[in-house]
Amino acid sequence: MWILSENNYYIRDYGYQCFKKRNFRYMNMSFTFEKTESIKQEIIDLSRTECLAMIEARLCDNKKMTCHLNGCYNKEKPNGEFSWFTKIVYWNYECSFRKKLIIASKQISAVFNVNLNTCRPNDLFCKFHDSIVVWNESIIFNKPFFRIHYGTNYTRKNNLVYSLADRFLFQITTSKIENSYTVFSTTD
Repeated sequence: MWILSENNYYIRDYGYQCFKKRNFRYMNMSFTFEKTESIKQEIIDLSRTECLAMIEARLCDNKKMTCHLNGCYNKEKPNGEFSWFTKIVYWNYECSFRKKLIIASKQISAVFNVNLNTCRPNDLFCKFHDSIVVWNESIIFNKPFFRIHYGTNYTRKNNLVYSLADRFLFQITTSKIENSYTVFSTTD
C-alpha cells in the first residue's frame, strides 16, 4: 500500500544563487609620498551557463572557492603596491553562490514573490539586479501526488485502514478508481 499526499507545488526544491563582482583597487602615491587608496565594485551580469559552470567547477576566475554546506565564495582584495607619483588600478573578481529555495504552486506562477517578477518554473533561471538564480528541470514536480510511505501490512475494516506494524490509522472518506488503482481519500 502506498500512502500519497497531494502535491501543492509545481516546484519546491533548491537551486543556487550566483553573484560575481569585479573589484577595482585604486592606489595612489603623491609627490609628497602620501598614500591613498579606494576600492570600487562593478556587478557582473552572469548567464545561466556561467552560473552553472561556477557551481560545477567551484572556481572564480580560475581561483578555487572556499566552500561550506550551503555554497562557496571567493572574496579577496586585489593585490597591489604603491608607486611614487603614480595612480595604479588593480582588479580581480569576487564570486559566491549559495543554495536558494525555489517555490511555485503552478507552472504559470512566479517563482519568487518579488514585485515585477516574471520568472516561471520552466525558465530554469531568474535574474536579479546583482545575481542570478538557477535550477535544474529535475526539481520540477508536475504530478498531483507524491509518495510519503510504502507499507505491506495494512488491513481495511469498514471505513478504516490500519497497520499495527507501521502504526498508521486512516479513516476513509471517499474512494475512486484511477488508472486501475483504487484511491482512497482520508481525513487529515
